[in-house]
Amino acid sequence: MKADDPNTMVEHLRKGHFSHQNAYSGIVVTVHKLQEQAMLDEFHKLDKNGDGYISREGLKRMLEARGDKVSLAELDELIEAVSTDGDGRISYKEFAKLIHHH
Repeated sequence: MKADDPNTMVEHLRKGHFSHQNAYSGIVVTVHKLQEQAMLDEFHKLDKNGDGYISREGLKRMLEARGDKVSLAELDELIEAVSTDGDGRISYKEFAKLIHHH
């Protein structure tokens, strides 16, 4: 190989790496979109009146469906911890943050 000849092996590996990297990135993006859609679907199931928030009753139903028994005081404490705006309800953004942390 001459000094000015391209290193065809390196070029081949570089192209292969990037094509696999692009495929991997595409899979990761697709998985994230599916997870986001599943989380949004779950949120809509709990947002019974469609106002964009989960109420204390909706949160209680969700926890009880998972087999968790919670008191009203525990619900209020959880909502207070999750509801960053202090309105006593859980928005989708707050719900997503809660789900990602557990």
